Amino acid sequence: MLKTSDSPTREFHYIVAHGVLSWLSVQVQQALLNIVSKSIALGGVFYCSYNTYPGWLAMSNFQHMVSLERQRYADSDLGSALSAARTNLISLLGSQESPLALLQSSPRLFDELQSIARFSATYLAHEYACEHWAPLRVADMHKLCTEHKLRFISSATLPEIFDDLVADQLKPTILNETDPIIRQTLLDFATNKYFRRDIFVRGIEVMTPSYATQLLGGLRFRLLEAPRVEAYRFPTCFGEILGHFDGCHSIELALEGGPGFLSDIQTSTGEAMGDLLRALALLVHVNRIGIDRGDAANQARESSQQINQFITTQMQEGQSYSWLVAPNIGTCVSFNLVELICMQALSDGLKGDVLTAFVLMGLSGLGIELTRPTKEPISDASEQRNLIESLVENLASHRIPTLHSLGVFPSNSKD
Repeated sequence: MLKTSDSPTREFHYIVAHGVLSWLSVQVQQALLNIVSKSIALGGVFYCSYNTYPGWLAMSNFQHMVSLERQRYADSDLGSALSAARTNLISLLGSQESPLALLQSSPRLFDELQSIARFSATYLAHEYACEHWAPLRVADMHKLCTEHKLRFISSATLPEIFDDLVADQLKPTILNETDPIIRQTLLDFATNKYFRRDIFVRGIEVMTPSYATQLLGGLRFRLLEAPRVEAYRFPTCFGEILGHFDGCHSIELALEGGPGFLSDIQTSTGEAMGDLLRALALLVHVNRIGIDRGDAANQARESSQQINQFITTQMQEGQSYSWLVAPNIGTCVSFNLVELICMQALSDGLKGDVLTAFVLMGLSGLGIELTRPTKEPISDASEQRNLIESLVENLASHRIPTLHSLGVFPSNSKD
């Protein structure tokens, strides 16, 4: 139970509430933000992510039907409630060729209802079976935080820091809007935003340009897994952004020898600071480079590796985890079950057909099939073997060394 009357025993520089607030009652939201306001240091950062509109308008119909069906089936039979809500809504849509009224008003609803089948029961229970599920509009959220002395700074999703990445036809409306709340609302409408990751700060501190440049210059970046590409394409809420090839490539070349400070990268590339920051943000966004934490990673490494050990154990038992903690860059990296089983095979010294059989047996034991990138199952034995051999080769030569360098696994662990 959240207690708002107790005085905090310490102040925190960072407080995180990821995927929490829009699933709480109004009273608990107020209590949570009150604790944040009392516990955060002056100048401290509060990160908060939450469901929002207009992106959730269509599926709010599904969530409402789930809540009604749960009353019919009782809380213990969530699967039946989800299935009934989905089946009934789909029956009201018509077809893509001949849409009925509901589908006409919510064109994305058909695809979103069809996609529910690929989500785990754990996610569906969290997302749709919560009594207080209620997406928050950005204006309401920011007003709520302001009342608790928390000031909005920016999105934590790096491309969204740059409003001018919006499509050209949207720029006059959005970029000419001077009211910050209305501007954020227009951006949400323009991108059909369904989930926000916002950063707030307690207090107001004006930073001089020279001091900002000094702090930015001290940021250190490192190259991650960055295979050669013919073009730098960045998926964002604004659509796909085509990056300047020479600028992005020169940044990656500057980091090939190891982590580098932003000031050194600018010297090496000759890029203007504004262009460089934008390119770095986009490259970090798609995990081609990361922000190197240097000595600060040391304190987090052991606990992060313990978390990763727990996650990989859960993956072996069939849980649908696909990310591991990378303490050296302060974020997560993707890691799937096929990679885990292949890594185990390498650790056991398996090769050739024996390795292939080991991987396929491990997947089969969990009821999982080897698939192509298109999610189509692979039944041909030769194609299965070729894919596994390719994965193993990439793991041994690139992936495992990268995971060790990021602190995902202990550097002395057996490969």
